[in-house]
Amino acid sequence: MKEFDAYLKEFEKNVDSHIEATIKEIKDFATKNKITRFVIGMSGGVDCALSSALVKKAGYEVIALTMPYEENTSKQRVKGISDAKKHCLKFDIPIYEVSITNMVNELLREQDKIKDHFNKYNGNEKMAKANLLPRARMMNLYYVAPLVNGVVLGTGNLSEYTMGYFTKWGDGGYDYDPIIKYVKSEVYILAKRIGIIDEILNKKPSADLWDGQSDEEEMNISYYDIDNYIRFPFECDINVKLKVESAIKRSEHKKRK
Repeated sequence: MKEFDAYLKEFEKNVDSHIEATIKEIKDFATKNKITRFVIGMSGGVDCALSSALVKKAGYEVIALTMPYEENTSKQRVKGISDAKKHCLKFDIPIYEVSITNMVNELLREQDKIKDHFNKYNGNEKMAKANLLPRARMMNLYYVAPLVNGVVLGTGNLSEYTMGYFTKWGDGGYDYDPIIKYVKSEVYILAKRIGIIDEILNKKPSADLWDGQSDEEEMNISYYDIDNYIRFPFECDINVKLKVESAIKRSEHKKRK
């Protein structure tokens, strides 16, 4: 058995102590900063589900926003909204739907007026648009947070952070993230124990940027391999090591505050 596999078994065996430790960290942060309320973007994914559930278990109020973009054109996004609402119902979290479709499309219409000037650079228009969505959501969260005297709750895990698989000033913009120390494999163990619904636990991790999009396919590496590298770098296959270290180097700029 690989060291990482043995490590995950031990982590699962002690999962309650990890949950208790994280709840204590949430309470320490909230007490120190006099926080009683958190605002979160709820996509229907496991990370935001776990973050919100941990904060609720810690005894604090969570207000969720689900912020769809052209959801009627995407079965994957419709399912995300449905899963987000089911999760919030189970954990007694109020959730509000705020469409970002008009907001994003109006900006894109304005950009179309000048886009032709940039065609010569052969840039990635698909990725530019994809990153616009989490930035629009971040703006909504930071609009609501002061309205309710709260702070923005982050949902990123250590695997995504290590790979730079997040949008700078998008989902990478938050005030406090209770799961940033956990790799994705650990997130699933914690989520299962805390009672996250099966609809969320059983689906392929995705940012729902477009139908069929998944995290692992986009990164061209599995979360298992990323997590193995993070916890036991000397155990990893050389190709995994090269992929992860290349991603770390490429994304250094995202991690500068």
